[in-house]
Amino acid sequence: MQPPNKSLQRTRLRAPLSSVGLQLLVPGTLAILMVLSPSASQAQVSPDIRLGMYGFGPVHVGMTVAKAASASGWELVEEGESPSEGCSYVVVAGDAGVRFMVEEGVVSRVDIDDSHHQTNSGIRIGNTEEHARKVYGQSAQVSPHKYLDQGHYLTIKSRDGKYALVLETDGKRIIQIHAGRLPSAEYVEGCA
Repeated sequence: MQPPNKSLQRTRLRAPLSSVGLQLLVPGTLAILMVLSPSASQAQVSPDIRLGMYGFGPVHVGMTVAKAASASGWELVEEGESPSEGCSYVVVAGDAGVRFMVEEGVVSRVDIDDSHHQTNSGIRIGNTEEHARKVYGQSAQVSPHKYLDQGHYLTIKSRDGKYALVLETDGKRIIQIHAGRLPSAEYVEGCA
């Protein structure tokens, strides 16, 4: 049975509680031990976590969503209804800048949608295309963007040709970054 027509169907997956938090409620007086349940406090995505062609921090391409939630401690929420059967996105609750494409039940790609997150080489949305070309050098294959006349795709593939990091540009700046297994990493329209 299909859920009622909702703009956002939420599937909550949480990692098990693995630590206890201490909080000093009144500075200089009494420290009170608080056990934080996953519903009270969720792990946030650190800006130090970086995107590579094999995944994003503790989340690796090929993991199930449950394993990804457990490994990261992040609450992963299904993003709306998928336009394609067998393909959908989950997002990190509280961080709209990271999305995980899920195909046939496993993470196949990671999309970065803001400048808070970066690649293993330090490239982020907003950097110049020229800078990205210098950073990746000859390993970046340049092809024309499907929708932007001046835009490009800079694609860096793994040695075995099974994974890729894709930087989308408007011809001047990076506007989108995604990475994962091929061909998913190169899908122009995500799950559409």
